Amino acid sequence: MEIDGAIVLMISEKGHYGYIRTLGSSDKGIEVCYLAICKYAESDRVYLFSCDSNMCTESDCLVDSVEEAIAIAQSRSQSPITWLFPNGRS
Repeated sequence: MEIDGAIVLMISEKGHYGYIRTLGSSDKGIEVCYLAICKYAESDRVYLFSCDSNMCTESDCLVDSVEEAIAIAQSRSQSPITWLFPNGRS
């Protein structure tokens, strides 16, 4: 599985992980329904993607490790995140 050309290492079960607001918008924003930890083949670092209900990336965060991405993701959730491994554990 890939998102935006990056290999998905881990993806959360569908849930509520906050909203992404568009600058200058007065609405509550786009709901984040999935968090995905991804890696581009040419990079040693990983990304935490915040995705909408269609698994389209709405924002991303570049971090040094999967552990750092998990910690950031968990800070966005009020309950423990269940992670899925769509490409198998590596």
